[in-house]
Amino acid sequence: MSATALTAFLPFMASGSIFAPRRVNKGVTSNNAIVSVMDYDIAVGQGAKVVEGAANIAKESSNVSLAAKVTAKEKALEEFLKSEKALETAGKITRFTMNHINPLIGATESIKIIYAKNKEEEAITGGLAFCTMVAGETGAKNFFGLSKTTYKNGKYEITPREALYKKLPFYTEETEKAIKDFCTTTTFMNKHIFKHAPKIVKGIGFAAASIGSWTAGEAVGQAIYDNAKKNRKTEQAKHIEMKPNAIQNKNYSEAA
Repeated sequence: MSATALTAFLPFMASGSIFAPRRVNKGVTSNNAIVSVMDYDIAVGQGAKVVEGAANIAKESSNVSLAAKVTAKEKALEEFLKSEKALETAGKITRFTMNHINPLIGATESIKIIYAKNKEEEAITGGLAFCTMVAGETGAKNFFGLSKTTYKNGKYEITPREALYKKLPFYTEETEKAIKDFCTTTTFMNKHIFKHAPKIVKGIGFAAASIGSWTAGEAVGQAIYDNAKKNRKTEQAKHIEMKPNAIQNKNYSEAA
């Protein structure tokens, strides 16, 4: 099986398997129909990336028969979609979604702000959550050295990244090799189920960074909003308290 395809797609298959169900749940629990539809569309895109990642790995498999079957099915599906205009359009929408997940999440957050009862609170919490999520994902991609995949002309271009964790002071190549050897050689019920564990762990780590960054940003945003709201109430209370004093001083001056 090709190391290139595994390295590029397996981590994102692991993370996508976490993201897609979460996005479906967001759609189900949303009180806004537009936001729900957008969440479902994003979930479809995330799920499609998982399926496509698996197909790309299978196509580069050492199992020639499996690779041929996957390629043949992809071509058959492509021809079928061309013959059905509605499905072809749906396929193009899904492809667009797959290639623009984060911008669509940002657009979804903007829609939430427009329809929110408290627009200020939604803008601060949602906006900060989205920004920290993007920052967290970018940091995780670079830390784990996840390959950059760019879809052009019907195929993916894969650009490797150097993992930042390899620059940590306590990192050693011997330790990493020992972990990989352990995962490759260890069996469970006569199955090498840990063989690709390091790549899957990177994908789960990426998902954890994304979700954790979103949660942290949302919490900080909520704290900023609550603090600003508290300060406004304090100022209003001071203003109300000053008014009676001003009236009393005026009456005293007129009486004098």
